[in-house]
Amino acid sequence: MIPSGNDIRLSLSAAAAYKLMHDAMANDGYAVIPLSGYRSYNEQMAMYGEQVELVRAEEEVTLEEAKFIAEKTVAEAGSSEHQYGNSIDISSNGERQTDFLSTEQGRWMTANAWKYGFILRYPAGKSDITGREGEPWHYRYVGTVHSEYMNKYKLCLEEYVALCKAECPDAVEEEL
Repeated sequence: MIPSGNDIRLSLSAAAAYKLMHDAMANDGYAVIPLSGYRSYNEQMAMYGEQVELVRAEEEVTLEEAKFIAEKTVAEAGSSEHQYGNSIDISSNGERQTDFLSTEQGRWMTANAWKYGFILRYPAGKSDITGREGEPWHYRYVGTVHSEYMNKYKLCLEEYVALCKAECPDAVEEEL
């Protein structure tokens, strides 16, 4: 469980890093509201199904087209970042904010999240690489060694993994 008085869960290492970041942010006079952390497979199925139905209600498309559109904003069950317990959605107002990075809290996160091992998982302008639209509220814990390098060179996770593979092609891949 993470500090905030709710039942949002993260992996042990991500939760410990989040607490440090939460406390540092509070010391600087800011706070964020955690919206979502770990999601079970059943929770993912429900969210994905709801998004597909929403797309179908708003647009005249086939089921396959609705799934394709839905997957730009909600991962299909079993492929969500949230299933590992290392991702957290945050907000300054309790709702998903497309303008989060322009808030005081968002600016703080941009300047400091990497110091605690967190990266902005789906940055704007990199959807051709990540396969997802920008999500300014979605942070992923990768550890400080990785986040420091990614921050320094402005890399998204896919770019970083590709660089690591190029540098050491015989390495065994593991979840960050």
